Amino acid sequence: MSKATVEQPKASRGRQRPASSAPWVAIDVGYGYTKILTQEGQANVFPSLVAPAELSNIDLSLSDPQETVKLEGAEYIVGQAAVSRGFRFSEEYDGWWMTTRYKALLHYAAANFVPPGSRIVTGIPLHIFGSQRAQHQISDVFRKALKAPAVAVLPQGFGALCLAISTNSALAQGRVALVDIGSRTTELICFSDGQYLNHESAGVVLGVGQVYTQVAQKLSSQHQRPIDAYEVDWALREDKPIKIKGGVVERQALEALVQHYVRPLATRLHNEMTRLWKEGAPGIDHLLYCGGGSALLASYLGHFRDDYTILPESQFTNAAGYLEYIRLTSKDQTRAQDQGADDIPQGDASAQKASHA
Repeated sequence: MSKATVEQPKASRGRQRPASSAPWVAIDVGYGYTKILTQEGQANVFPSLVAPAELSNIDLSLSDPQETVKLEGAEYIVGQAAVSRGFRFSEEYDGWWMTTRYKALLHYAAANFVPPGSRIVTGIPLHIFGSQRAQHQISDVFRKALKAPAVAVLPQGFGALCLAISTNSALAQGRVALVDIGSRTTELICFSDGQYLNHESAGVVLGVGQVYTQVAQKLSSQHQRPIDAYEVDWALREDKPIKIKGGVVERQALEALVQHYVRPLATRLHNEMTRLWKEGAPGIDHLLYCGGGSALLASYLGHFRDDYTILPESQFTNAAGYLEYIRLTSKDQTRAQDQGADDIPQGDASAQKASHA
C-alpha cells in the first residue's frame, strides 16, 4: 500500500500547539481550482489564478475589494479577481509547486480559509508521488506558506478510494478503477484489494479545461469581445451568466456549443481507458469517476461501460478523501497505542503506513 509522507518543521516545534492536537485541513491544488476542506466540514473553492497586481489601476470601489497577497516583495491578485487581468501566470507542468503561482495560491488560502496552526494533508499525481525529492519540496512549500506544524502528502486518487470505501466496504476487495477527471489532466488509477497497480494506471493530459477554452474562443470570435474560459465554467454552473452588450448568452445555445467540444474529449477519454483496461474494462470489478470534470462528461461516461459510479461532490472528492485517510490512520494509531505500541513520531519523514483498504 502507498505511504503518506508526514513531515514537521523542527524550528516550529514548541511554539505552536502540539502537532498531535492541531486540526487537519485538506488542500487540493488543481490547475483549474483550489479546494479546501476542514475537519469541521467547512468547504471553500477558488480559481487557481494568479496575476501581478497593477498599482496604477483605477478602482472605483463599486465592487468587492480585490484579494491580494504579498510574496517575495511583490503583490499578486489571486482567485476570481484575477480572471479579468491582462496577464496571468499559467504554469502547467510537473514541478509547478515551485512557481510563484503555486506559492501565491497557498498564501491566499492561509490568509482566508486555513485556521492558523493547522496540520495540512494534500495530494500529488501518482507519477510524481514516486519521487521523494518532489514530496519533500511540496511539504516544504506548504509548511512555509501555511506555517503548518505538519504536512502529509498522499498520492491523488488514493484519498478518493479511501472516501469511497468508507461508504462501500466492497470496494476494499477486488479490482477497482478510478478515473479522476480534472481541468487539465485525468488520472486513470487501478487498485487490486487496495493495492495500487502501476502497470494498469496512467496520467494523461486531458481535462475539461480544454472544452471551456475552446468554447470561450468560439464565443469571443462570434461576439468580438474577450471571453474567459472561467466565464464559460461559471455560466454552466449557473453561478454567473456570460453577458454580451448587456444581454445574456442563452443557456441552450451555450450547452449546444459545449456539447460540440465535449464529444471528442469523451471519445479521447474512452480511447485512453480502452488502451489501459481494454474495451469495457472486463477485468475491473468496480469503475468509479470523480473530479470536477466528471459532471460535464456525465452523459458520455456510460458509453464505455454500463455499470459505474460517479462519486458525490466530485470536486471535493480528493480533499474529503485525504481527511478520511487521516481519520482512518488516526484510529489505527490510537488502537496501537491502546495495545501498548510505540507512537509514530510526528516528525518522522518515513511516513505512516496506510493500513486500511
